Amino acid sequence: MQDAGRLFAFIQQIRDYQEAGFDAPQAVALAIDYCIEHDILADVLRKNRGEVTDMILTVYNEKLHNRTLREEGRAEGRAEGLRKGRREINNLINRLLEDDRMDDLKRSVNDNAFQEALLKEYGLDTDDSDPEDLFL
Repeated sequence: MQDAGRLFAFIQQIRDYQEAGFDAPQAVALAIDYCIEHDILADVLRKNRGEVTDMILTVYNEKLHNRTLREEGRAEGRAEGLRKGRREINNLINRLLEDDRMDDLKRSVNDNAFQEALLKEYGLDTDDSDPEDLFL
C-alpha cells in the first residue's frame, strides 16, 4: 500500500471512530491502535504515537477554532445587519409619520419594493454612519 493510501486509511479510521461517537482524543487513540494491529503505518505509529496524537489533535483543534471563529463572525454580522435594518425601518416610519404619509406607511409594510423606494427617497437605504446619528 502506498504511503498516501496508508495515511488516508489512518485518517479514515479517525473519522469512523468520531462518527461512532468518540471524541477526538479517543478517536485518535483507537485509530492508532487499529492501524498498528492491521499494519497500517504501524512502524511510524509505534515509534511516534505521542507526536502523531499531538499533531492530529493540534490540527483538529485549529480547524475547530477556525470554524468557531467563522460561526461567531457570521452571527455577529447577522446581528449587526438586523440592527441596521431595524434602524432604517424605524427611521422610515418616523419620517413617514412626520410627513403624514399614513397610506404610504401602510403600503410599505406589505410591499418590499415600495418600502425600498421609500428608503431611497428619504436617503435611508445606506447606513455607514454611527447608529446614534440616525435617530432624529
